Amino acid sequence: GQLRRSTEPYDNLEPDKNDETCLFVGDLGRGTTEDMLVQEFSKYGEIENVDMKRDKGTGRSLGYCFIHFKTKDQADLARTKAHRAKLGSRAIRIGRARRNTALYIADLDPSVTTDKLRSVFQPFGELHMDGTYVMKHCYGFVRYKHRTDAEKAKHAMDGSTIGKRTVLVKWGEADLVRSSVQVQFDQQSKHLITKSSLYSTFSKFGKVESVEICTRGDGLNMGVAFVEFEDSDAVRASFTSTESLSARDVKLLVVLFERAMSQRLMRLRRLD
Repeated sequence: GQLRRSTEPYDNLEPDKNDETCLFVGDLGRGTTEDMLVQEFSKYGEIENVDMKRDKGTGRSLGYCFIHFKTKDQADLARTKAHRAKLGSRAIRIGRARRNTALYIADLDPSVTTDKLRSVFQPFGELHMDGTYVMKHCYGFVRYKHRTDAEKAKHAMDGSTIGKRTVLVKWGEADLVRSSVQVQFDQQSKHLITKSSLYSTFSKFGKVESVEICTRGDGLNMGVAFVEFEDSDAVRASFTSTESLSARDVKLLVVLFERAMSQRLMRLRRLD
């Protein structure tokens, strides 16, 4: 039959079900196309669908896709043979497709607490409480037990107001975590740090998608920011850089976003 290519935007991140014939393919280069994926993966079996995920606003690839094979054996073969294989200049990652139930809540009002976040999102469905929390009074994660509840919450809450701010709700997929770093800076000099100064400092490592500076209710920043890159290579470059990083002569400390999240979860579990 004719190969089907998905044209769905960022909203539909995961396959409709946990299909054993479907693979997640990540760490794709910016120039990777559906045709390149078909050419690479057709050697393992008949492909029924290539679902490249793209940003809803820009149309740019988000660096991952889902590939549906005709049979489970074909998917298993591709998963075994193609994991960490080179596609273009990048070593790709392959795993089983899993349904995502986590949401990332950006640009939170500093007054919003973890309890407040849970109370706002709980009406849409049952939450995993240890996966639903606010970090640094700046952003949060909400994790549901069921995909349909997460979809309802995302549709209803994206662009809504929580506290005194309009929030952006994205899928909290692992690629977001892998493409971001936490930046800490001196409390005495934090007033000197601006979004533009952080853009300038971190752009040397790769394209910067967004910068968020965490602020208190009075508008003063808290000495913490988050920088999201277009891909994970820039994250590694910024984290392993041997040069002393600074913005407007303020020294910066770079922490992996994934590590910051893990430390937060460990603290929550100790409290439990």
